[in-house]
Amino acid sequence: DSNSLFKRRIKGIKTQNEENEWEKMEQKGKSIPEPRRYSAGVVLGDSFYLFGGINNGSFLNHFWKMKITNCEWEKMNLKDLNGNIFQIPKRKSHLMFCDIFRNQIFVYSGHNGNSYLKDMFKLSLNSSNNEIIVEEMKFQQIGNNSPIFGRYGARLLFSFNSDNQLAFIFGGEIENGNKTNEILCFDIKKKTICIFNPSKEIQLFLILVSKYPKIRV
Repeated sequence: DSNSLFKRRIKGIKTQNEENEWEKMEQKGKSIPEPRRYSAGVVLGDSFYLFGGINNGSFLNHFWKMKITNCEWEKMNLKDLNGNIFQIPKRKSHLMFCDIFRNQIFVYSGHNGNSYLKDMFKLSLNSSNNEIIVEEMKFQQIGNNSPIFGRYGARLLFSFNSDNQLAFIFGGEIENGNKTNEILCFDIKKKTICIFNPSKEIQLFLILVSKYPKIRV
């Protein structure tokens, strides 16, 4: 497990001598995240947000924010809709994604050491007071009535635009260690979920993309 932070200079951004070089960054803050693996994070605005994972077998559930400009960490306090302190349950191998149009972050699924999870939490960020409000989402299943199992290691295919809040999530490991090629479609606004069944060709393509992220259309 590690909590080291590295930055890569991208070709064309810096001078020729600095292209494609990795640099270990000095992390700042009153405290920094513990070393961990199987965590998840997203970039939203000028900050990187980190949640979950395990450290020496211990599951973590602190929510961290790092300013990208100076690598300064801050442990965030989350509140529920009633203003009470709230903590998202501990987990690993979960999925995090964000809605840049509405300044929201989502945490979905994962494993807590005992069971496969299928819960989703919406985190609404208020930049004016640095406050994060958490809502556990409850979805109504529509269409195909096949059971939707908890899972970990799922991948986000594509998500929101300025008009809708649809998130399409692919694959993962479900109960009994089985792998799945299901695509789940979440409508955040309508609070519905359905199983999307693509053709075999699309399923194969999605499996390849999930295993080899460098594949491009």
